Amino acid sequence: MILDIIGIGKLHLKKHDTNSIERKFCEFAGKIQTVLTDGSSDKLCKTAPLGKFLMTNSITSSQIINQIRGEDCEKINPRYGNTLGYTAAEVAVTVAGIDNFLFSIEEFVLPPPNPKDDNNYWDWYPFKSTIEACVDCDKAKYNLVIRIEKKKITIKKFDESSELKRCDRELILNIKDCFKFVEMLSLSREVGI
Repeated sequence: MILDIIGIGKLHLKKHDTNSIERKFCEFAGKIQTVLTDGSSDKLCKTAPLGKFLMTNSITSSQIINQIRGEDCEKINPRYGNTLGYTAAEVAVTVAGIDNFLFSIEEFVLPPPNPKDDNNYWDWYPFKSTIEACVDCDKAKYNLVIRIEKKKITIKKFDESSELKRCDRELILNIKDCFKFVEMLSLSREVGI
């Protein structure tokens, strides 16, 4: 009887192994969601939240895809007549222990809201931004595309005509276990949730 209980416990620990690729993925995704942006005009400098995040989170490689800083920000900043926001920084990174995923992290500067919109205007400040990440998975192993936002993770199939693999299901179940708001675009039936 005791051996049965221990055996069940081992199976449970294996399913939710904290050293699994899926759990490491969820841990890094959670860290992305907790980055608190500020009013820095150079989003990748050492003192900006995204810059600090990139220096402290087991990043094995990074490539700057887009960066707007300093005087260039003044040319396109919403305060200077542009009514749309813009991507101030975009970086593609890989993380130690989860090499099957390429995270494209983007910091988007929000435009100023309408002054009549009190709910959004009271906390707006110049260079206020939000961070999102798109995740490209190793196509040989996964058939998923994932988007990480501040409060939500969205998962969809990369190739709609192909079925989900065992690795896809394991990753989806771990994400659903770790995060409160998960949107699965046409996957619920296939995953069995």
